Amino acid sequence: GGGAVHLAMKLPALRDLGWDCEAAVGLDGPLGSELTALGFRVHDVDLMERRLSPLRALRLARLTARLAPDIVHLHGTRAAFFHAVGAAVRLPAASARGRRRPPVVYTIHGLAYRKDAGTLRRQVSLVAERVACRGAQAVISVSRTDLSDLERRHFVRTGRGFHIGNPVRIPTVDGAARTAARQRLGLPLESSVVGTVSRLVPQKAVRDLIEAVALIAPSFGSSASAPVLVIVGDGPQRADLEQRVRAGVNGARVLLLGERDDVPQILPAFDVFALSSHWEGEPIALLEAMAAGLPCVATATKGSQEVLGDSTNGCLVAVGDVVAFGDALAGLLRDASAREAMGALARARVQSRTPDAQAALVIDVYRQLLASNTSSP
Repeated sequence: GGGAVHLAMKLPALRDLGWDCEAAVGLDGPLGSELTALGFRVHDVDLMERRLSPLRALRLARLTARLAPDIVHLHGTRAAFFHAVGAAVRLPAASARGRRRPPVVYTIHGLAYRKDAGTLRRQVSLVAERVACRGAQAVISVSRTDLSDLERRHFVRTGRGFHIGNPVRIPTVDGAARTAARQRLGLPLESSVVGTVSRLVPQKAVRDLIEAVALIAPSFGSSASAPVLVIVGDGPQRADLEQRVRAGVNGARVLLLGERDDVPQILPAFDVFALSSHWEGEPIALLEAMAAGLPCVATATKGSQEVLGDSTNGCLVAVGDVVAFGDALAGLLRDASAREAMGALARARVQSRTPDAQAALVIDVYRQLLASNTSSP
C-alpha cells in the first residue's frame, strides 16, 4: 500500500541526509525484504492480525525501548495506536528508572473513520485515532485536509501538526520508454490504453473503472480499436473483478496484471491514468502517474483534489459516477494534444516532491522535537 511505498522512498533519503534508520515491519509483505535489500536493519513486528491485542502493544513498546532510538517514527494508525497503548503501560517503570523516552512522531497516511461504515465502527476508529495522535509529540499528515480535520477535533494539539506530502521519484519521460513499456505488456503502439495501479479492495472501487471502460468501448467502433484497460495490483477483490471481466466488457480488453515490481517501467504504456477510489488520503499512485507525465482522471476525493489542484492538471469526476468517469476517459483518449498538455502540467506540479526534499522536511520536525526533549526536565 501507499504507506509501504512511502517508507521505501523515505528511509533511503533520510539515510542519505545523515540519519541512521532501522525499521520494524511485518515480514509477511514485500516491504521488509525490500528494506533489507537496501541495507536497513529490519525487525519483525506483526500488527495486522487480531486488532485488539494488548500483548502486541507491549511488544512494540518494548522493541522501541530496547533499541533506544533518538526518534520513534510511527506510520499508520495501527502502529501509532499500539505504541501509544504499550508506552502508557510501560511509562511508570521507565520513569522509575529515570529514563527519558524518545520523542514520537506519527505519520498519518489516511483516516479510517472517513471510510468506516456504521456508527459503531466509525466511533471505534475515532477513538483509535485520538489515542494514536495523543501518544505522539508531533503528527505529520500527508493530506492537508486530514490534518485540518484532526486539528478541528482537537486530536492534534496546536503547533504539533505538520503537513508533509508523499515523496515521488521523477522519471525520465521519452518516446523510447513508451515503446519499451508497450512491448513489455505486449500491446500495440496504436492501442488506446487506460491504466491504473491500485490495491483491489473496496476503497479503490476498481470495478467502477471497469464499468466506465465497458461503457465507452462501443463508441470506439470495432473491437480492434476499443480501449485497453491495464490494472496493476492485487487484493481480495481480484476474483470478483476477473468474473466481471469474463461476463463481457463490450469489446474492451482488460488486463489484470497482479502485483508487479516494475511499475515505473509500465506507466509509460498508459495513454491515461485512472483512479476510481471512493476515498483517499494522498494517493501515491496518482503522484507517480503525474511524475511520469500522464494525464489523469480521478474521482473527486479530498486526497485527489489536493494532489491535482484544478482541471488543468487532471480531470476530477464525482465519486461513483461511472458515466462521467467514462466520458472523461473517452475525451482524453480521443485528444492527443489535450493529453500531452495535461500530462506536462501534472508533471510540473510534482517536480519538487523528491524523496530528499520531503525527507528534509521530516528532519526539520525531528530537530524541533530533539531540541525540545533536551531542554525539558
